[in-house]
Amino acid sequence: MTGISGLSKADILDRICTFCNCKDKKGSGADLDVVLDSVAFENASVDVAFDLEHEMCSREELRVPNYLDVPEKNLLNAKNRTLDRIIQESERKENVILAMHAVYYRRSSLFCLLDWKRLAEFKPDIFVTVIDDVYMIKNRIQHNPNAGPVRYISLKDILWWREVESLVAQQIARNIHRKGIPHYLIAREQIPTLIYQLMFESNKKKVYASYPVTSAKSDPALLSETSEFLRKLKRHFIVFDPMAIGEKLLQDALIENLRTPHPEPYIRIRRGKEEFEYDVGDVLPVISDINGQIVSRDERLIIQSDIVIGYRPTLSPGAQHELRYARNTSRVEALVVHPSEDGHSPFVYELADEIHPTVDRLLESLQKKGYFSKQP
Repeated sequence: MTGISGLSKADILDRICTFCNCKDKKGSGADLDVVLDSVAFENASVDVAFDLEHEMCSREELRVPNYLDVPEKNLLNAKNRTLDRIIQESERKENVILAMHAVYYRRSSLFCLLDWKRLAEFKPDIFVTVIDDVYMIKNRIQHNPNAGPVRYISLKDILWWREVESLVAQQIARNIHRKGIPHYLIAREQIPTLIYQLMFESNKKKVYASYPVTSAKSDPALLSETSEFLRKLKRHFIVFDPMAIGEKLLQDALIENLRTPHPEPYIRIRRGKEEFEYDVGDVLPVISDINGQIVSRDERLIIQSDIVIGYRPTLSPGAQHELRYARNTSRVEALVVHPSEDGHSPFVYELADEIHPTVDRLLESLQKKGYFSKQP
């Protein structure tokens, strides 16, 4: 499991282990809309989880965050010694999670320091890169007492650190073995459920849920429909939800601020019960990057899926683009729910392998095809 700073990896690992090792999913941080395979859940467990950098600093007595100032050769040797110990300690374990940085950030520079051959000895089966909203990452870094100079990192640097982290992890996964291994982007909001499903319910089909996000924000009835659409998909599939990353809130908050007679020098973002402030000068340079990465990230989520299911795509240019992209990949099946009240647009028929009037009719078709998972 790879990811940049500001994700709180210790908390992530704790949540995954707690969920996978408990026998009652309620109250364990799970997505309660997801219907888990009862046999898989009963037998699922994570034997041990390691945070490579934490283990290295502890065992090698390196100071955080100044270990990145150690000469690269010495740092690589320390990392390899730590990997050797982790490999030895996990040899007889069945299910092991290794968390690490694929890319480091130091003094406004990005660099990778990793012995691929050493990592190959760990024999990973899956690579996962965890991502989160850029403003939440910045908030956690700022409030980390061990952050050091990285505490002053800009939103723009976080965006590109996250992008490079994902790219490097993807390349490692593709090349660490001759045939390569799967690499997935997972939003922090969907942990621990998706990690559990990828580890223990790999027999399930992976679905990218495409739906009219922008329209649903201003239409309570449509929002209720899309929520029910997601709930029904989660009963049978591993579902990647593009809305699990919601950093377009930055753009919306910025526009709202600039529309006022006297714009303030900062904007506010509300996440749950908490409210965070960000300097307008830090937000302005990243708006175009956020919009570009929304498109490229959704395309990555499509590629890692087996099926794209579009709900009422005529209401959303984004959903139409996602279905078209799925068709163009030639390996991802594209299915559409298109109610009769949305009209008979000829473009819908060009976007989909199948079209159904309701979600239930779509699911009936998928069940007949044998797409619902069997007991492992």
